[in-house]
Amino acid sequence: MILIPITVLDIGYTGLSAMSWFEGTTMTRAEILTVQADPGLASIAQECFMKYGYDSRINGIAGLALEVLSNLTGTFDIIFVDIAFEAYLSTVESILECKLLALHGVNLVDNVFARGFIADENNMSNVGPKAIEHWQNADWPGFPLTVQKSQGTIQPPEVCDGIPGSRAPAFV
Repeated sequence: MILIPITVLDIGYTGLSAMSWFEGTTMTRAEILTVQADPGLASIAQECFMKYGYDSRINGIAGLALEVLSNLTGTFDIIFVDIAFEAYLSTVESILECKLLALHGVNLVDNVFARGFIADENNMSNVGPKAIEHWQNADWPGFPLTVQKSQGTIQPPEVCDGIPGSRAPAFV
């Protein structure tokens, strides 16, 4: 299945990924909503969006992810979560509870894979000790993310920019 995104929800730090989604969806002209916890960073990001012409399709909201998510309506084709590691689980749960992910949509969560490998107790040789320590110190119930080998390889969807044969990586 090829995903042609029309709506993107970016939950992050600085607005940089929102600009990446803007660039990655030029043909579909996806509407991008970015959520920034820090009002100061949200303001700086908004200034950059306006200065460089990104404000035509990016709307920013300052606020904590869980508070903002509970007030959103509609669904998103792509939801990208890049926030404090310890908030990932509650944020993804809230996304699902609020039914914000569109049918056939994709929820991408940054830093849950270790250098392209699934973090598994049996497959940690490629993960550095600092990364392991970071995940353990986050006190996240999802560590280590264990996927049974019987489930096979995870295939991310192809993300298409609306041009037949044109494909961009699913992870921008």
